[in-house]
Formats: sequence, structure tokens, C-alpha cells
Amino acid sequence: MQLGTQVVSGVNYAFICRSKSVALNPLTAYCLVICYADTENQCSITKIKEIVKDSECPIGGLHCTKISEAFIAKIDSIEADYIVKAFNQAFQNIKGVTYFPELLIAKQVATGLNCHFIAKAKIADEEGTTNFKHVVINIFMNESKILKIEHL
Repeated sequence: MQLGTQVVSGVNYAFICRSKSVALNPLTAYCLVICYADTENQCSITKIKEIVKDSECPIGGLHCTKISEAFIAKIDSIEADYIVKAFNQAFQNIKGVTYFPELLIAKQVATGLNCHFIAKAKIADEEGTTNFKHVVINIFMNESKILKIEHL
């Protein structure tokens, strides 16, 4: 998923990428990848930041979602609707910023379910500034709460 571009003496591109290690027990991760293309269209990767990674133990722990599960707001299912409603409930009292769930990148069974998202944050300013955050919410029974908001 492309997050955005920045024009400098060339162009910086920001992407969220899903990776999988090549090993006997492969681990999946979601990463922020920044690429730079100069004025002659020579491209290079300038930054890779791991956002979440599968737990090494297959039982319990954090598990990255499949790409088919990631675009949670576009999936037509009871589970996806439940997770999106829980996301909206967690952020309903936040003032000055509106959050939108763009990608569901990982889940973890805890006391309830911890869900990791890439969320678009739209600031209530004159410009309508937007940026992206790594957001973690906990869903337990009929309540959801924010555990973490991290700038990418």
C-alpha cells in the first residue's frame, strides 16, 4: 500500500509492505519502506522499518494477517464489520483527529483480542493534514480501547 510521496530533488515514496522470511519456519512481517527516485529515475531503498512481526512461537503471540485480510474496511464479513466497529468505538471520543482503519496488519489473543492497524489520521486543521499511524486496540467483550498510537 502506498502511503504517499514527497518531492525533493527527486521523489521519496512511502509504502507498507508485507514480507515473509525464507526459512524452515518462515515469519511474516509488515514494514514501512521508503524509496528514493532521483531526477534520472534511479531508485534506491533508503529505509526499512519493521512495524510488526509474527511471534516465533506458533501458539499464542502476535500473528500477521494475510494480505486478503488486511484491507479490513473493504471486506464484507461479520468478523470484519465487528473489528471495524470496535476500531470506531475505541476512537469515538478522540477530539481534533479522525482515524480510519486502512490495514489490519496483525492480531494477538490476549485478554480479548489485540488488533494492530495502519490507520490514516486526519487532523481537524485548515489544511486537513493526514498522516499514518500504527495503532493497537484491545477488543474485550463489547468494549474496545486504544493501547498504542505510534507515528510511522
